[in-house]
Amino acid sequence: MPGWIVIAFSAPWVLWGLLLLPLLWILLRALPPAPVQKLFPAVGLLLGLEDETQTSAQAPWWLLILRSLAIAAVLIGFAGPILNPQTQLDRGPDLLIVVDGGWASAPEFEFQRDVLKADLRKAARAGQRVGVMLTTAPSPIAFQSAQALAQEIETLQPRPYAPEWAQVNAQLEALRGAKFDTLWLSDGLNYDGARQDILQRLRAAGAVRLISAQSEVLALGDLQYAAGQVSLSLRRNAHGSDRSVGILGIGRDPAGTRTVLLRETVNLIAGETEQEIRFKAPTEILSRLERFEIEGQDHAAALYLLGNQIKRAEVALFGAPASAENLDLLDPLHFVQKALAPKVAFITGALEQVLLANPDLIIWADMLPLADPEPLLNWVKAGGTLVRFAGPRLAAANPAALREDPLLPVVLRQGGRQLGGAMSWDQPKAIEPFALDGPFAGLTLPPDIRVRAQVLAQPSPNLAARVIARLQDGTPLITRKEAGSGQIVFWHITANTDWSNLPLSGLFLDMLNRLNAARGWQDEVPLAAGSVWSPVQVLDGRGKIVDADYLPGIAAELLQQRRFGALSPPGLYEFKGQLASHNLEPKSADLAPMIWPDWVQKVDITQQTRDLSGWFLSVALIGLAVDVLASLALSGRTIIAGAILATVTLVHNPIAVHAQNRLPSDVTAASSTVTLGHVITGDPKLDLLAFQALDGLSRRMGERTSVEPGQPRGVNLDEDELALFPLLYWLISPDQPALSAKAADKLNGFMQTGGVLFIDTRDADLGQITSQSRENQVLRRLARILDVPALEPVPEGHVLTRSFYLLQDFPGRFRNGPLWVAKSMATDVGESGLPFQVRNDGVTPILIGSNDWAAAWAVDRQGRALYPVGRGYIGERQREIAFRFGINLLMHVLTGNYKSDQVHVPALLERLGQ
Repeated sequence: MPGWIVIAFSAPWVLWGLLLLPLLWILLRALPPAPVQKLFPAVGLLLGLEDETQTSAQAPWWLLILRSLAIAAVLIGFAGPILNPQTQLDRGPDLLIVVDGGWASAPEFEFQRDVLKADLRKAARAGQRVGVMLTTAPSPIAFQSAQALAQEIETLQPRPYAPEWAQVNAQLEALRGAKFDTLWLSDGLNYDGARQDILQRLRAAGAVRLISAQSEVLALGDLQYAAGQVSLSLRRNAHGSDRSVGILGIGRDPAGTRTVLLRETVNLIAGETEQEIRFKAPTEILSRLERFEIEGQDHAAALYLLGNQIKRAEVALFGAPASAENLDLLDPLHFVQKALAPKVAFITGALEQVLLANPDLIIWADMLPLADPEPLLNWVKAGGTLVRFAGPRLAAANPAALREDPLLPVVLRQGGRQLGGAMSWDQPKAIEPFALDGPFAGLTLPPDIRVRAQVLAQPSPNLAARVIARLQDGTPLITRKEAGSGQIVFWHITANTDWSNLPLSGLFLDMLNRLNAARGWQDEVPLAAGSVWSPVQVLDGRGKIVDADYLPGIAAELLQQRRFGALSPPGLYEFKGQLASHNLEPKSADLAPMIWPDWVQKVDITQQTRDLSGWFLSVALIGLAVDVLASLALSGRTIIAGAILATVTLVHNPIAVHAQNRLPSDVTAASSTVTLGHVITGDPKLDLLAFQALDGLSRRMGERTSVEPGQPRGVNLDEDELALFPLLYWLISPDQPALSAKAADKLNGFMQTGGVLFIDTRDADLGQITSQSRENQVLRRLARILDVPALEPVPEGHVLTRSFYLLQDFPGRFRNGPLWVAKSMATDVGESGLPFQVRNDGVTPILIGSNDWAAAWAVDRQGRALYPVGRGYIGERQREIAFRFGINLLMHVLTGNYKSDQVHVPALLERLGQ
């Protein structure tokens, strides 16, 4: 009955022994036997004498009760008492364990896994064969021993999508006619009745038990953005009670640090399953948002990733001065500014200041070539987009200047081409339909658009490849070339209506959208039919953002149809610079609870089953021990009883008497796993950064390799044992104190016995290790007292370039600084012809660099990056390469010259294309 404590026994027949307790009581009361009285005259001589040792005529009543209770505890313990036992079914020969394993299972997945493991142990004792089916990844079911499945159970993880019910049915169809029992670990959702057919199949095979999730599941969906306000729908899976829920808006602050920018508390009342949340904030704040998430919910539907839905790009406009009349309609940038104003934030100022602000897009209208184009060209190469428009000033520019202008995708002819008018034989031209494989594919051409003038390009071998839109006569309308990671786009017409009526149409803004890599002002990303979208960031089943490098691209149709699976998980996807979000967004109907049939046995998981045998036997042992001590005391042998009591006390509370001090617990933990260390500099901020960096690197190492490093630890060079750490990461502080002789000796011994010291000056040194920065001055002071070998930049083919990933450079927050390693001698060249060090199994004892790897690796407690690297997704790619370098470094430290073995060379050369 509810509220009662239920105890069952696995061997209840042992309890019959309790009936013997009254007999035992009588027997104990009869011992020792009563004395027999006899007349003996000589006893009179003993009158008046006292015997110090007295024997009780019979055992005291409290000692008899103690003994009876101890024996009763022994009998109950051997009877196998079980607290809150679950009703056991008659177990068949086989057991099928069905695990939903979708995103809704994540909140209780660990608890259900523990229950599953307990049931496996029961199946092993009963001799049952067991099969496991994850409904989110159904595979052919094979029944095997419970012991063989133990490892597979440990690897089960929730998936970020719903179960594949059609595939589940197909796998069960293959078992038609087989007999087995079923244990179903369910997330409790109905899934539009998809479980019913499966339940009938399972019922036909045998008994069905159910463990259903009890937690309330919350989800986000239906994002809307209008008039500077964002709205979201918060949904839950049951008509729950009153509760408050926190909704967070996560993004980067002006310093580039990811943080909580918006927070809203939603009060759900009892019975309410859906509520709309509204965020109203300045456009600057909204444009920085990257995602929304539900506080305290760890599953994929609790996050809503943002692509371009509410972002505002930063755009800088530069144009020639308007005509003397100063009319707005004659301003070269008037139509561009009006078209973009609702969607972007404009940056103003001189070009030098604008480049420092790093806008998403720079638009030039009828601007002459620059005297010094290098700063702007470098900005483009770093990932910027420059859009230029023609005009009368550019058409009349010096031909030599036009030929030498690196900020034009093609060489222009001097003078413009007039189409129409009294002085021209040609008529205004329409635009040729856009190519299906071009950036404007899918855009509809209004029939009334005409071009009345244009600037022509000089014929060249690469002209055709750079034309992305043309007029009906084949002459260029728009040309483009790539420059580094960015692009330069040139419109051969003006940005106003002087040469064309195109700026008056909606097509003008659509074409600008397609050209801008940031796509910051697009409300919706067009999913071109047949396009393949590459994953940028995806979610796992627990709602954690993970790398997507291992996933192939997916077709646009999967995004349009909102289909999720192992190859199309929720996340952010990219195609030609466009960014689309792929979020779960379950509807209220998708969260409807499952009503299970009465014939399904529901396992009550609110009451935990516990074996009490150990407790009763422990009580029995304690009672018997007390009985021994009490008997000794009653017989007058108090000294013996005291000695026994003191011995027991010392055993349970030992005095710490050792030849040397016990190792601290943190040192013991460091020695039991791979632990990375960072040198404590005395600067709290720098030490925290080093810890966060190694924590991020350790997490990535554990996710991508079989090595699972422990928590990083700070290392005091004077006091701590360095041999416990394979790698020491040292962030050089400008105020770094001088090393003591003891610390220097320990560091030298550390490097000579296989340890690796990684020094990061973080000063963005552009290649001169002899630079005069304060960090390098500190570094040179340290080098005078350390046994530093001859150094060289990482040579081509070094093990660091291929110990796990194939790398060509080693970026951190900066990417141009060299990485210095111990110099490879001629005698150190292996059979493969690749350099490696013989000493320390080929591991360089020291690395020195300046690219600030700490900022690229650092994460918070939730595993989120703390500091910006580069800009946009180019920066995120740079962060990824930084992590790959860190993994290569750790694999190099842990495996030595393993990758220099001749056996690996053919495979490596083949992958390198050599």
